[in-house]
Amino acid sequence: MVALATTILNFRRKSNISISGSIIYSLGSPTSNAYVSKIFLDNKKDRAVTIYAVYLMISPNYFIQLEDLEGEPLIPAPYSSVVREYGQVHFYSINLKRIDLNNLFELKKDNRTSKRKKFIVLATSDGKYVVKNSIRRWSPVGLFFRNHMTAIIQPKTVKYKDQFVDPRAKFLVLLNYKDSEQILMIRSDEYKYIRFKGFQLSETDLKDMESIKKFFELQRSKGNVNFDSVEVLDPSKWVEVPDRVLKAPEISWLEYNLTGLVKTWISNKMLGYANKKRKFKA
Repeated sequence: MVALATTILNFRRKSNISISGSIIYSLGSPTSNAYVSKIFLDNKKDRAVTIYAVYLMISPNYFIQLEDLEGEPLIPAPYSSVVREYGQVHFYSINLKRIDLNNLFELKKDNRTSKRKKFIVLATSDGKYVVKNSIRRWSPVGLFFRNHMTAIIQPKTVKYKDQFVDPRAKFLVLLNYKDSEQILMIRSDEYKYIRFKGFQLSETDLKDMESIKKFFELQRSKGNVNFDSVEVLDPSKWVEVPDRVLKAPEISWLEYNLTGLVKTWISNKMLGYANKKRKFKA
């Protein structure tokens, strides 16, 4: 029985096609067209799938061709995910005529869900495949609507040419060479540490960008460092730090799951009452 069950499970794992997907699209306006900006495909089987074309079915009779892959098929590997990105659409055409599809992309009154269910349709080596299952992705946003004590916090980072900038860096020094570039992150207290072999920054050298640039040019003339050109940047201009700082209080499991739910219920009731009152006045 164990051998039979294992055989059946292995057969199901490798047979047929099972792909989940999701769509991100931009809504149009009177002067622009709605379009699909990105799709996600998740291969759920232990077998590769050959995809020759990708379509978006926006109604039973309308298929938008997102990609024609006949010359170079897309082959998602077993248990792998694929992301495909698409650009803005100048216009849609059918039989050498323009066709306006914005009304088919419209949302319901809640402005969150589409009026019409849209499906990704794949032309595969096994025939037509309609992606009906959405990729199940968890997000704490739903928790917030059930419990207003839920906080979603985003870390703010700064990157320059694929490098994360140290928050303590006062200057970025770019030493440019013929075929490469070296990025140095200089802190305001750099003069306290011995970082470079053969020379040391002083507090005066860290006064401003011009003094830093002159310092490195001087070291080049002394032969302590080699580069073709030097550029100094101020990373503080790339991020705006709010003046107001909140102190995160510690919240216990009981406080979050009991007090938070009660406060959320009261808040929702008060909001509903306020909306009814506003609607009555209108």
